[in-house]
Amino acid sequence: GADGAGSGAAAMANEQAVGARAMAAQRVFAETGDAAAALRLMPNGQSVQMERTLLDALAGGLSAVEALQRLPRQLLMLYVKAAQSLVFNHVLSHRLRHRGSGPMPGDLVEDSTDAEGPMAPPSPTRPPRRGPKPPASVRALTEASASGADLADVVLPLPGSAVLYPEGLLEVYQEASLRLLGLPLSVFHEPPPLGMPLVGDYRRMVVRPTSLQWRAIAPADAYSLACAQQGRLLPTDVDRLGAAAAADGEDGGCSSTSRRAEPLQAAASAAAAPILPRTTRRLPVQATGSIVLTCELPPSAYLTVAIREVTRRDGGWSGFGKS
Repeated sequence: GADGAGSGAAAMANEQAVGARAMAAQRVFAETGDAAAALRLMPNGQSVQMERTLLDALAGGLSAVEALQRLPRQLLMLYVKAAQSLVFNHVLSHRLRHRGSGPMPGDLVEDSTDAEGPMAPPSPTRPPRRGPKPPASVRALTEASASGADLADVVLPLPGSAVLYPEGLLEVYQEASLRLLGLPLSVFHEPPPLGMPLVGDYRRMVVRPTSLQWRAIAPADAYSLACAQQGRLLPTDVDRLGAAAAADGEDGGCSSTSRRAEPLQAAASAAAAPILPRTTRRLPVQATGSIVLTCELPPSAYLTVAIREVTRRDGGWSGFGKS
């Protein structure tokens, strides 16, 4: 109804305002290094709790390493992996631009013949590994094997101490790390200051989505659906998990938990019946129809990135606009 549409639009507007204020605070810190000033500008809220934690620690006189140690280890690893992915993406673009879109001699592929590698079946007599999982075993393509290979089999390394770099691309990795991160590639090969081992990994250059489906949604339907799902046309995995927990009654009767789960239940219900009755509220001028795509992809592969590359524009839904 109109109330739901209004609250959905208001929630999105508030989220955009918080994001704008957070970016302003980050810009102040990046340009001046004044953590206290940036902290005063940083809004409150769960979405910026990490930024506030770091700025508060730096403003209190802690070193950068001490400030980072205040964050959960899993969150720190998320940012480390983001740095590795940034270098990977740059090298991938260079590889395709300068060597073409076909397998080449020197490219790396996973070596499934290595009986001791991570791809081998588990053995009841082999003791469990301790520490981080080692990357898969790889081999370099030769002139003969490259002609029969598929680009989807070719992998590139995420920087780390246990990976091999393809022939001719080590300098590209070194340049990308310096230019994009301001750090030498060697930092990924040395014991990090926070005690997080970086063994690296391999990621395929090309992935093919499976179970690909799509549907078109008219402007009024897209507007109603997004209002019911906190601005989203597709519920997230967190939405689905929250809705499932609420449906199972696992909150022990806690009314506050039930109230928090209500929007997630609505999102899960909307996913099962995605097209809602058309809203009677006047749509914003900028409201548009949408194409919703669903598919299955491996970790660290995102359909939105492919859409941006193909269309050269953001693939997100922006139907609320300004009314």
